[in-house]
Amino acid sequence: MNAPLAPLANLFAFASLDPSTLEGMAERLQAGERYAQVWRPHPQWVVATAPLPHGEPDGEEVRRAGFAFVEGRDRLLRSAIPDRLAQLSRKVATSPASLDSLPGDFGFLRFDPDGSVQVVRSCGGLAPFYFWSDDNSVAVSTLLTDHARYVPGELHIDPLVHAIWARGWGASPDNRTFLTGIRLLPRGHVARVWPNGRSQWTKYWDPRPEHLRRPTPAIAAEHANRLRTILLDQLDEDLHPDGGNLLSLSGGVDSSSLAALAAGTLGKTIATVSFVPPNDPLRSSQLAYIEPLLDELGVKQRWFRLMLVSMLHEYLDSAPEAVVHVHHPVLCHLPEFKRETDIRVLFGGEFADEVCGERFTPPDWYAATSPWSLVRHWPEGPGGRRYPINWVQNRLDNLLRRQAIPSAMELPHFVRDELKEEYAEWRAAEQRRYAADPRPWRHLARRVNAGQCWTEMNWEVTSLVGVRRSIPFVTRAVLELAFSCHPIEFIGPGRASKKLLRRALVNDVPARNLQRPDKGTWEEDKSDLKFPWDRPLIDEMATLIGPEWMASPPAEVTPLECLQLKQLLRSSTTLVQLRAGRLTESGRPGGG
Repeated sequence: MNAPLAPLANLFAFASLDPSTLEGMAERLQAGERYAQVWRPHPQWVVATAPLPHGEPDGEEVRRAGFAFVEGRDRLLRSAIPDRLAQLSRKVATSPASLDSLPGDFGFLRFDPDGSVQVVRSCGGLAPFYFWSDDNSVAVSTLLTDHARYVPGELHIDPLVHAIWARGWGASPDNRTFLTGIRLLPRGHVARVWPNGRSQWTKYWDPRPEHLRRPTPAIAAEHANRLRTILLDQLDEDLHPDGGNLLSLSGGVDSSSLAALAAGTLGKTIATVSFVPPNDPLRSSQLAYIEPLLDELGVKQRWFRLMLVSMLHEYLDSAPEAVVHVHHPVLCHLPEFKRETDIRVLFGGEFADEVCGERFTPPDWYAATSPWSLVRHWPEGPGGRRYPINWVQNRLDNLLRRQAIPSAMELPHFVRDELKEEYAEWRAAEQRRYAADPRPWRHLARRVNAGQCWTEMNWEVTSLVGVRRSIPFVTRAVLELAFSCHPIEFIGPGRASKKLLRRALVNDVPARNLQRPDKGTWEEDKSDLKFPWDRPLIDEMATLIGPEWMASPPAEVTPLECLQLKQLLRSSTTLVQLRAGRLTESGRPGGG
């Protein structure tokens, strides 16, 4: 009997020029509990794979051909598997830059007879690939935590990446990660890696156009229809037919649309979790959008959790132990939900703001609108009466190469001064690259590149819990559609937003939810609120935290400082425990 869902998997691949090091790694992987399959595709390589639940693992035929898939296998190998594997091998070996001719999202390793491996990351980037190497060995993995667990030598935190994430900006400077010496393969890239650590990276996918044209009504309608088809197909593929599908439901347009498509149009059994303010009128306002929708869709299992900004740090106590930061409250509570019921898939409406039109879209609208179009289509601009002024300001900034990087934030004040200097240098370089980018959708492209780090956080945490992750608005099909649209299909006139999504789902989502005019909000605390802080900061954090705070953190901290320090302390402590072998493969403290 076939598994009910498309195959997804985690893997850890290791090569070494030293036979004893390689044999020792093979024994460690075979003795552990995480990886179900361990094999040797080449004398210099050992590979371990762990299929996520409810999907079939790679068969012997796939492994004999030198492949290890993490996503998209069935999409590429629907029939005539030996012939398809041979064709795929030739394409990867001879023309990796042409992989974009293959359908959909796919991620895999392909081991060549010369000892090198081709590592292909999908365009949507659901499953990440991380790289580590020294003079004699190289490791490739889909879980950053397992790099910390398995690779030889002593890994340390990358202080710049931790500082950026502590501020809430999920950026990955120059493909760096939370751990020093470990790099991230960007989405839509293929890397050829040799056992001595040498690598060659190639970009095979670029969805951005050179020019944009205003759409005709027929083209705009076709784009909306395509979005609906894409979302339905993705949800139908990702969600389990027997239930166990947990939706992160805020009550906003995006998550409400997924609820209506999944439980209504497709008839899937879903459960929901919603974080709501504890006090009226905000609480009643949120529930007025959530509860009638769930009643209409017949959703029985619903979790509600209270949400204050000051409570975010408390949720971290429930999060799985990982070397990544955990910025999503649902991820923190996921182990609890899974204990209560069989959660198989977590899905949500993340990234719809970017690919359907919201506060991130105006800079791309200004850039795509010529002076003639501005005059001819005067009422269509976003943001009310000021949009002509904003258009002029945007064009002037572009002319003077002073366009601001989207979402760039200052680092927490308590980090080391040299980190602030390094961050300023990196941000200035990013500013120059951003300002010099001549193509349409510059702002969206920047958000997509930054958003891949958020995707990796989700993959890491859900994998550690044994749950599959579905992000319907972050797939190759949706991204290609978004870049093919004109910004006027997303926003305007006035404060109209999410035009593409609202037009696509007008017959699927109740009007009160689809036309909701606001995004909802969390309840803020008193501005002078303080929390006691009595936890010592560990030595691993010395490259990150300024010397005064390292020596003696204040006795009281603000809610934001508490959240930041707790994130940094948790991820640093997890790394130290992994190095010492004190965390089991389930992420819980163990003996030894």
